[in-house]
Amino acid sequence: MPFTYVDLLGSGSVWSYPMSAIVYAHQTRYQSVHILETGNGRALFTDGNLQSHHSDEFAYHELLVHPAIFNAMQPVRDVLHIGGGEGAGLREILKHNSVASVSHIDLDEELVAICRRWLPQWSNGAFEDLRVHTEYEDALLWVDRLAMSGVRAVYDCIIVDLPEPEEQPDGSITDHCYSLPFFRQLKLLLRPGGTLSTHLGPVHYANYGAFLRVFSLLAQTFTYATPHICPEVRWGFAVAAGHQLPFGRVLDEDEPGKLVNIFANKPPVLNAPLRYYNQGLHRFLGALPTYLDDAISFAVTAEWYYANRVLRMAGRIPAAETSGFWKQPTASMREKLQPEEK
Repeated sequence: MPFTYVDLLGSGSVWSYPMSAIVYAHQTRYQSVHILETGNGRALFTDGNLQSHHSDEFAYHELLVHPAIFNAMQPVRDVLHIGGGEGAGLREILKHNSVASVSHIDLDEELVAICRRWLPQWSNGAFEDLRVHTEYEDALLWVDRLAMSGVRAVYDCIIVDLPEPEEQPDGSITDHCYSLPFFRQLKLLLRPGGTLSTHLGPVHYANYGAFLRVFSLLAQTFTYATPHICPEVRWGFAVAAGHQLPFGRVLDEDEPGKLVNIFANKPPVLNAPLRYYNQGLHRFLGALPTYLDDAISFAVTAEWYYANRVLRMAGRIPAAETSGFWKQPTASMREKLQPEEK
């Protein structure tokens, strides 16, 4: 019997998805999993929340993966991919011929098996690729173990693809992975010039609290972090790094599948086409609507202020030490902060 799934966005706003059939349902050790049939293909739900839909998952995963890889300061060889049990993130990572190894960490082995059986187009053979090494474990415990072993600077890129964060931690199985300790541990695993990408939760004029919360955590952890969004729908992302992110480099018009990379002698080469990410999106990646730009500036300025209080009290805010802000502090921002510094 047909039915409609309603996704609450806050302040009375909703997205609705017509469903025609339940293809598969199962309760794993960690979560309920439903594969549903819609008029536009199958959809994956966990614990009643939409995770991925055939009609637009390619846009989400391309925006999650490619901005980070294309903005690394060296060809990306070793990647850490956390979450993404359906395998679509792996599919996009493996489009880069420079990638030699992917460490894939996922909590739920049953979910991965379900997706491989019922949603094989998502991964497109990625789990069978010899470059992919999957381990089933809590990502925080896995990262902690590496840190305790003294492992440092082993990845060129880290892609975090976990269920949507909430505006306030709600006890979900991934709460501890949207935290300062987790992002700080991940930072230690990045090589110089490496990048980290994560999604930030929904972006909607009535609901972007989680977006601000998670971005603020990244801004406190990395010297540079830049948010970007999917224009048509409600996804927010961020790329973070220890170097200034050169957003605005353009795709090579003469050789499709390549990007002009100012840090590499040879541009990265893709072995498969992209369906969403292109020259125009890359050129303006990081551009945000005014209401969201203002909200981020307000939220992150507070974190930036407290993180750099000692520097400001000394009367200096060196550009190289503005950890916790996604762009250099403006004169207007300094004026707003000045009364508190006297």
